[in-house]
This record gives sequence, structure tokens and C-alpha cells, in this order.
Amino acid sequence: MEPDAQQLRHLRRLLADWGTRRHIAAATMTRLQLAVSEATSNAIEHAYHDQAPATITIVGQHEPGGDLVVTVTDTGTWRTPSAEPGNRGRGTGIMRKVSDAFELDTTHAGTTVKLRFSPNGTAP
Repeated sequence: MEPDAQQLRHLRRLLADWGTRRHIAAATMTRLQLAVSEATSNAIEHAYHDQAPATITIVGQHEPGGDLVVTVTDTGTWRTPSAEPGNRGRGTGIMRKVSDAFELDTTHAGTTVKLRFSPNGTAP
């Protein structure tokens, strides 16, 4: 996907269709869409601040045990969140709260966010 905020609506629609085809509960899909939108928004807004924008890769898997795993990867540069975020800087906390497992991997080659959702998960 191109790093363009206008693409987020399309992404949420694709995720909803993906969940519908897999008969995923609406509550799980709401959490998944929120977390994936946050991860993608962060990549759009922050990853390419000092370089030409590149693509953002989003991959979803429905594992045999029923879990949904979505990874969001960019090839940009990680910026450490501000210690005083004001009204900003809450995306990572949201992703942690609404997913059943959250992983963040930052390297010189980019950032990968891995989100796991269990249909019977404990996240609100």
C-alpha cells in the first residue's frame, strides 16, 4: 500500500471483508481494524519523515487454531516517541491494549508491527 492516509478507509474495508469471509466475530474485527489502522497510520505519518515514501506491507494470516495475525511493515526510519506526547503518541498503547499480543521490531531496514487476535482473546 502507498503511504497515504486516504488509503486507510480502503484498508479497513478490505480487513472487514477478510474477517467476514472467515466468519470472525464483529468484536474481534473491531479490535483488529483499530490496531491495524493505528500501525498503518504510524507508518504513514512517521516512517518516511526524512526520505522518499516507500510502500507499507500489510499481511494477514488466519492460523489453524483460529488466531488472526497481522503484520504491518515499512522500510522507513523509526522515531522514538516523545516523552511529552500531548495529544499524540498513543498509537502503540492502543495497539497493545486491543490486541492479544503485540510485537514491535525496529531495525535500520524499517519497522514491523505484529498483532495477534484470538477469537476468544482477553483484550477488551
